[in-house]
Amino acid sequence: MDFSIEGLDKLEKQLTNLSNKAESLNGEHEVTISNKFVSSHSKYASMRDLLDDGGFTSIEEADDDKFDKFLNENTDLNSWADFQSTLAQEYFIQELGL
Repeated sequence: MDFSIEGLDKLEKQLTNLSNKAESLNGEHEVTISNKFVSSHSKYASMRDLLDDGGFTSIEEADDDKFDKFLNENTDLNSWADFQSTLAQEYFIQELGL
């Protein structure tokens, strides 16, 4: 019994394209915290709104424990580390076109 599979050339091209995109993401990247990201994970329209409501002047100057607690209570993320990890994941998914 013989059979043929069609479309493998297209799949190979798609996988090569995905591999090239993934390779271009190797290394460090500066990712902007967009309003869309903040509003999709909290009630806030922007990072500035989130910081202001928490009484923080900036991320860099925020007390780690207080900031983690605020994020845990006011977003669907558990901590600043979780916030950053989720931001990176969403960035990579977007850049890979998935």
